[in-house]
Amino acid sequence: MYGNMKPNLIEWDFEQFEPDYIVINLGTNDYSYCQDNIERSMAYQHQYSAFIKEVRQRNPKAKIICALGIMGGDVLFQYMEAAVMDYQSVSGDDNITTYRLMFRANLMAMVLIIIHQL
Repeated sequence: MYGNMKPNLIEWDFEQFEPDYIVINLGTNDYSYCQDNIERSMAYQHQYSAFIKEVRQRNPKAKIICALGIMGGDVLFQYMEAAVMDYQSVSGDDNITTYRLMFRANLMAMVLIIIHQL
């Protein structure tokens, strides 16, 4: 809560701003939960795919970059990548890509590299 405001109760108007790019960098904290547990990792994959679908529904024209960082990336990247492939196979959406962060890099440099690849 910020002052008297409750951010989770503020209705966001997705039509007021349409991003060109969306970078999703989720999963670092999920690593400690999933670790080597296949059931949990598969649940992560399924929920990630569902999340991508929701992001796309609200942002139909944006390029989506799904990134995963250096903490837990070795384990969860394959599940994140599979989630993106699952989503793509159902939707046919080719305006989405994955990016594996191998070291702490300048985020802007990473985004510029990915944009060039798209």
